[in-house]
Amino acid sequence: MPRRTNTTLNLTGGATHTPRNPKPSHPVTARPAPDQPDLFNQPAPPPTHLTPDEAPLTSVPLSAFTGTTRPDAFLYFLTDMPDIFLSEGLPLSTRLPHLLAERTVIPAWLQHLTETEDIPARHLTVLRVRRTLVAPWLEPDPDHSAQFDAPCYLLTGKP
Repeated sequence: MPRRTNTTLNLTGGATHTPRNPKPSHPVTARPAPDQPDLFNQPAPPPTHLTPDEAPLTSVPLSAFTGTTRPDAFLYFLTDMPDIFLSEGLPLSTRLPHLLAERTVIPAWLQHLTETEDIPARHLTVLRVRRTLVAPWLEPDPDHSAQFDAPCYLLTGKP
């Protein structure tokens, strides 16, 4: 530990002066920090889509769905634009959420679309995604669940 020495200043006329650390006449109080947000500690904005790396999609042939299919670890949806979803991923939207359903829903959903939307089945593709990868952004869809008599979900993006 360095030794503390007194500093002596030589003044004009041969006098010397030893400076002291002046003590404040009033107690010093800490000033509150201004209210400025921490720019590095901001919450991330909500996601707008899940990339193909975050939630990989795979195409499933329509012939894989029979009347005796059972639920599995995936959720499925029908689309006539599979290439867009496979390359860009799944959009998350509260305004236009995508319907995802259990495997058992696909035959009834396919029939419903071909009858009401006038879309030929050959133009539709079934895509699937692992349920655990999209679970935080799912909301139950009671209307479609009742219509198809199986659990259906909306991919809203709300965590």
